[in-house]
Amino acid sequence: MMWHRPACRGALLLVTILGSGIAPSVALGQQAPTGGAVAAGSAADDKEARSLFNQGQVHYSLGEYEQAIADFRRAYELTSAPGLLFNIAQAHRLNGQCKQALEIYRHFVRLAPQSESRAEAQTQIAALAVRCGAVASSQPVESQKKAPLETVSAAPGPTVVIHQESAAPEPAPPRWSKRRRAAVALLATGVGAGLVAGGTAWWNQGRYDQWTDEDRRLAAAMTGTDPSEWIADQQRNDALLRSIQRADNVSLVLAGVSVAAIVTSAVLVVFFDR
Repeated sequence: MMWHRPACRGALLLVTILGSGIAPSVALGQQAPTGGAVAAGSAADDKEARSLFNQGQVHYSLGEYEQAIADFRRAYELTSAPGLLFNIAQAHRLNGQCKQALEIYRHFVRLAPQSESRAEAQTQIAALAVRCGAVASSQPVESQKKAPLETVSAAPGPTVVIHQESAAPEPAPPRWSKRRRAAVALLATGVGAGLVAGGTAWWNQGRYDQWTDEDRRLAAAMTGTDPSEWIADQQRNDALLRSIQRADNVSLVLAGVSVAAIVTSAVLVVFFDR
């Protein structure tokens, strides 16, 4: 008797393809520097520039701003992409290098007037212009404190007190929310389960074809062969069939877990991660 497997193999493969295609599309790069599109140059330069940009993002996220600046600068030398200037300026600012950050922000605004990061760059330019001026004006005050006292006249003028505004603390890089971390974990689980389900279905398909061929052979050899040998072959083929059925059940469970995890991850990101 021929056994027909449920029509779930195509669905399992579809779940695998969808699961593996969804993973790269979730936008989670909130703490990475923005505006760093790499322009197209030669194939070798483009590949090296993208690699340097990715390394710079890693250093930036770890607070290693000197290394991030070096990587972004090298990528800019290869591509001349104006968006990289915004990344370089961000790293200089967070590294406490006021004048360098201010100068590069201005270059970015001039070279990329249509960029989405232009408004943020102009905000930083206004803040850094005040901050860099305050740092420069503080130098004469410090030298006056260390200078020897001059002769005081009989009618001294009013004392002038200079108030220096302290620089605003640097904002800490934004952190992922708990829901976003949970969404990433669920997405990884869903994609992994989908891949395992698809792989199991693919492997089980070959076993099912093997069982089908053997079942046909046994049906044709039912007469004219040794009954004991035929029964032993039939029992082995039946055992293979039961194993195929169990593997199919496992694939179905994994496919369900994959779909549930991916859907839950999307719900967390879209509706709750605000």
